[in-house]
Amino acid sequence: MKADHYGTVEKLAKFFEKDLSPEKMQKIVDFTSFSTMKNKKEAKLGESKSKSLQFNLILEGINQKLGAL
Repeated sequence: MKADHYGTVEKLAKFFEKDLSPEKMQKIVDFTSFSTMKNKKEAKLGESKSKSLQFNLILEGINQKLGAL
């Protein structure tokens, strides 16, 4: 797939009987490229770490409030 990404997407479109314009084909190729998916994965990992940090800070605040009671 990596060697002929466009050709692979074209074969999949044909298999699913989808008639796609060259512009749509190129958007799919760009969106499904290894580098794009890798960047999205890294972004999601960063987002997950951020959410985990926020969650931990919230729990810490709750524990401090409960300890003060």
